[in-house]
Amino acid sequence: MDIQQRVDYINQHVTNLTPDQQSKIRTIEEYYLSTIKRVRPEAIDSLRHVTDNNIRMVLSNEQLEQYQNLAMYPH
Repeated sequence: MDIQQRVDYINQHVTNLTPDQQSKIRTIEEYYLSTIKRVRPEAIDSLRHVTDNNIRMVLSNEQLEQYQNLAMYPH
């Protein structure tokens, strides 16, 4: 998945994201996808965990619940 597909997936499943939240999520995903190419394979799970936590910090409680229920997209 590319960045736009990842952001679109979240936008489709988490309601009422503000433009600011969408921008922050895009920035987080851009960092994840650029970094994943440079880390050791054993560090990918840790990087995904950090990325998920960063996204969670952007969301409201209601949105967070929706995000937690997502079947996460492939790494």
